Amino acid sequence: MKNILTAIFGLMILTGNAYAQKSSLPKVKKCLYDFVVPDNGDFKAAITAANNRKDTAKRFRIFVRQGNYVIPASTTATITGMDNKEYPDPRTDLTASNVSVIGENMETTSVKNTCPEVTIDGKWGPACPIEGLRKAYTLHNCGTDNYFQDIKFINGMKDRTGRGEAYEESGDRTVCKNVGLWGYQDTYCSNRDSARYYFEGGVIRGRTDYVCGKGDILFNGVEFRQCEKGGYITAPSRSVKYGYLMYNCSVTGETPDIDGTYTLGRPWGKGTPINLWINTKFHVRPSAIGWAEMSGGWPARFAEYGSHDNQGATTDLSERKTIWKHKDGDAHDNNPRLSAEEVAAIKPETALLGKDNWRPMEIAADAPMANNVRIKKGWILWENNDNTLCWAVCKNGIVWRFTTTPKVKIDDDGSTYSVRAANERGGLGREVKALKQN
Repeated sequence: MKNILTAIFGLMILTGNAYAQKSSLPKVKKCLYDFVVPDNGDFKAAITAANNRKDTAKRFRIFVRQGNYVIPASTTATITGMDNKEYPDPRTDLTASNVSVIGENMETTSVKNTCPEVTIDGKWGPACPIEGLRKAYTLHNCGTDNYFQDIKFINGMKDRTGRGEAYEESGDRTVCKNVGLWGYQDTYCSNRDSARYYFEGGVIRGRTDYVCGKGDILFNGVEFRQCEKGGYITAPSRSVKYGYLMYNCSVTGETPDIDGTYTLGRPWGKGTPINLWINTKFHVRPSAIGWAEMSGGWPARFAEYGSHDNQGATTDLSERKTIWKHKDGDAHDNNPRLSAEEVAAIKPETALLGKDNWRPMEIAADAPMANNVRIKKGWILWENNDNTLCWAVCKNGIVWRFTTTPKVKIDDDGSTYSVRAANERGGLGREVKALKQN
């Protein structure tokens, strides 16, 4: 078993790295970002500019400099709360396609909405008056071929006060790379059953059904962060083929008492939900039963393969839930173990391929790193590369200037300089530090 796992996941890693390293990358037309936050305006203004542009077939790239940005609630639009009072609308909608939203770094670049501070008496205790799916989200993506990288979206609703999405998805062919989604319940909701989405790296944080909804989604190397004991990670509904597919992901906890108290997911639907966990590293373990009931639903398949703890010890699946029973007396069987043959047939690079040959791992690949970066006579210089959209020159580790030519005049103030290359969608790769030359 161990040898099979090593071979399968070693191949996956090699395949993923090959996209970033292959020499036959397509030539990219040089251009700068269309909107830089906060240089050209705030985050809301950036999304408005993307939505209102005339040529939506041409990619619109937004760069968000590091900082913790708060989107004020609307001063004109309102939303009716459960108490029948009107509250300022906290929602932002990205309605356009072919848009990139690039942050400087997920840990230092965040966007948070403004939800009501007051609470009312809810079914489960104090609740935000506008809690609920599609009522208090930070960002709702409705476009096709949109791209997000190195940014964190935070829902401003307080923990334990209801459902508040950091990010709702109604688009198609979305790529999220190194994206953080912060909430408590329903942090991320995919709301289109015919669509495909791809996550690579990043962190999704919550406690209850914090990855929920429809469609086929490949979560590749994502950290799922439990913020409180108990709860459920996923609540999948309808899908195309694989549903929620977790590859090489991890589960962590914000407090020690989370260990052994939560479940991987519960079915939001009758016979349609799919959730597959492959080679998961559990820093905090789920409960022995692993899965839970929900509203009389049952899964098409809830299963695992290669689950292990953070020391590499195999997870015992012998007590995983196998039957969903309902009030009408019906019982629905589930095999919670994926076989090695089933796993071998699921190839991450083609899992979301479809008839349109969509290859999100290639889209998310870093541009070639800047080569021969050096400082000479007051300039930072490096070699040109036709596979790079543009470069960000960093001063003391922070993005300073953007350029489409491989040289920039620098300040003679003792600062350190480095260069990050942008891929075609605008996502920045790792820094390459400049060496001084005489």
